[in-house]
Amino acid sequence: MIPKRHGKDGQYEVTVPTVQDRVVQASLKLVPEPIFEADRLRARIKDKRILALVKAFLKAGIMTPDGEEESHSGTPQGGILSPLLANIALSALDDHFAGQRQQLMKTAWQRRARRERGLGNRKMIRFADDFVVMVAGERQHAEALREEVSGVLATLGLRLAAEKTRVARIDEGFDFLSITIRRMRKRGTNKDYVYTKPSN
Repeated sequence: MIPKRHGKDGQYEVTVPTVQDRVVQASLKLVPEPIFEADRLRARIKDKRILALVKAFLKAGIMTPDGEEESHSGTPQGGILSPLLANIALSALDDHFAGQRQQLMKTAWQRRARRERGLGNRKMIRFADDFVVMVAGERQHAEALREEVSGVLATLGLRLAAEKTRVARIDEGFDFLSITIRRMRKRGTNKDYVYTKPSN
């Protein structure tokens, strides 16, 4: 059990696969990883044995330190398959935002026209299961996006982690992949710059 970040109460679980599970997961990872970069799993892999093995790992329980088995679903942190399966599942989110950007916000003219109509422009950056959606617009645009993201994830049987999800102005700053990103006024000037530094 690892303490939660940002001074929050509680702990979260990082699992350590057994040697046998680690060997099987590493072998299993070799099959789907080169087949695709951003597809869903069932659409590309027809081998029922591979799909059954993935499903088994997604439903596998976790042994607690006292030897009890807890029921579990999803990919626990610490598993070899976790980043790969997160990338596979969340590629639907990538497709959602890439499609919108391509259709509605591709050119500077389109983005300017959206701003003039009071609409926000947005772009998503994702690494495995961590992502940030940047919005050029008002807070209401960002709040609406949270619902939109929740809707896309719901179709995959996933949900946003409330304790890790927030809407922040870039002037307040936010952490992404252990980096704090924040816009601040440069000393001695009247210009704002976006600064990055390792997060606490």
